[in-house]
Amino acid sequence: MAAFASRGLSLDLQLFAPYGDGRGPVRAKYAGVPPEWSVLCPMREVPYRYFVREVTRRYGGHARFFQIGNEPSNEFQYKGTPEDYVASFRQAKGEIRRLLPNAEVTNGGYCNTSDGALRIATGVRGQTDFVSYHCHDYLPGLRAFFAQVQDMQRAGGRGRRAVREHGDGPGDAHGAG
Repeated sequence: MAAFASRGLSLDLQLFAPYGDGRGPVRAKYAGVPPEWSVLCPMREVPYRYFVREVTRRYGGHARFFQIGNEPSNEFQYKGTPEDYVASFRQAKGEIRRLLPNAEVTNGGYCNTSDGALRIATGVRGQTDFVSYHCHDYLPGLRAFFAQVQDMQRAGGRGRRAVREHGDGPGDAHGAG
């Protein structure tokens, strides 16, 4: 990593979950889903905190920011409840900030504006340094989805915040508040 960092590389760290014992019980309706397809929650707190600490120790000094999870309101990416995600987010942020007090921390990108996404936005209110979203569309769809994410943030009590697109869409920073 040091060789790449000396050439100006920085990381956008997206934290998922530890494998094996770090995962909590699999909900019955997802029992047949291969574990490599998604993050199955709830995660066990002690192994998850250890995982976050070790990733932060190893790579945090080279990170522009930490994104906690991926698309937590997307049932194909995340099998926990919004409340499970919020608890994991707070655990991860606490471990990151213990080691790197000034690190930027953001949510796993919103890919929809469902009720679950709104519950997550409300649960992490005041906890993120900026809001991440994953549009997976080109400019006309991107503009519309960006407006929906801003509306969802206002509905969750956030007001205007810096918002960045970090999915497979065509852009990066699309607005600031």
